[in-house]
Order: sequence, then structure tokens, then C-alpha cells
Amino acid sequence: MNMFPNNLNTLSPLEAALAYAEQGLKVFPCREKDDGDYKVKAPYIAGGFKSASDDPDQIRQWWAKFPHALIGLVTGREAGLVVIDIDVAKGKRGLETLKALGVTL
Repeated sequence: MNMFPNNLNTLSPLEAALAYAEQGLKVFPCREKDDGDYKVKAPYIAGGFKSASDDPDQIRQWWAKFPHALIGLVTGREAGLVVIDIDVAKGKRGLETLKALGVTL
């Protein structure tokens, strides 16, 4: 099953959040925040991923308040979704490290 819309790059943040929710994924609005030498994703809402929702009305309310919010997705066992975040930071190249360990993507 493909959980991700084919036209994701053409959707507004609200439309994309609703598309994820239609697939049963819980979302929450996030922003970029400086954390020293790099940026991190931080939730706009109290509780962060614990307050995530797949309810279209709730999602519309959040994106009305934060129209340019990044989309946070609940991952892990509950969501049935595993994520590998491949970073390049402080001279370390995540993808090269994974390949050296024999991981293929």
C-alpha cells in the first residue's frame, strides 16, 4: 500500500496533511527551529505527536492558524510506518554510513 499521494509536490501543506489523514496517518503542524548549527522540526501544538490527529476538521483548524506549517507524521508501531532520517551534519554523511554498513535503499 502506498501511503503517500503521487501529487504530493503540487499540494498545499493543508491539502497534503489532509491527504495523509485520508490514508489513516495522524499529522500535526510543525515549524523549523534553529538548534545550534542546524535546524530541527518543532511542533506548533502542545503535546506534539501525542496530540496528532487524522480528523479533517482538526487539521483544517491547525492549518488555518499555521498555514505554512510543516507536516509532522506519527511514525512507529502505532502508525505502521518506519522512518530512517539520513542526515549530513558535522562532517558525517548518513547515506554513506548506511551503505558502508551494507544497507541498501
